Amino acid sequence: MASTDNSTNRLDIDTLFQELAQAIDSNIGNETHLTELREIVRQMEVTQGTLNYVPWFHKLVGYAADYVTVLGPFLPALGKLVAG
Repeated sequence: MASTDNSTNRLDIDTLFQELAQAIDSNIGNETHLTELREIVRQMEVTQGTLNYVPWFHKLVGYAADYVTVLGPFLPALGKLVAG
């Protein structure tokens, strides 16, 4: 018998960026990446709800391959913020 997993990771949109920043600060050891990711998250928070959010979201996704265990849980909620 086949089954389907319809579960979702739920993050509170009110604390999403704060939790993401904390996860990055706690788990990224590479100082260059840490600085870049902090700026990306800051820009995403400032530009959410605008077209300027999309390129910052794409930059974050670019890091996902290297830091999937840190960033992966946040991607579904962040993706919902892309206009649509």
